[in-house]
Amino acid sequence: MVAGPKWAPIGYRNTAIEPILPVSVSRAQAEEGGTITEGWRPILTRDGASSTIFRFFERKELNEKF
Repeated sequence: MVAGPKWAPIGYRNTAIEPILPVSVSRAQAEEGGTITEGWRPILTRDGASSTIFRFFERKELNEKF
């Protein structure tokens, strides 16, 4: 869960996962604004690549491929 100022955590209010989120959804307020029309893809940094949290395969080349 990554909380942001616009679309999260308020987007999870009154959902089944609200009680387990590490943020307080009840205090979140909706902002006036548009609709998200495009997605984005995060880029793994060198520090992230060296962390085991992003290591899905034992072999380094497989992690880099996927």
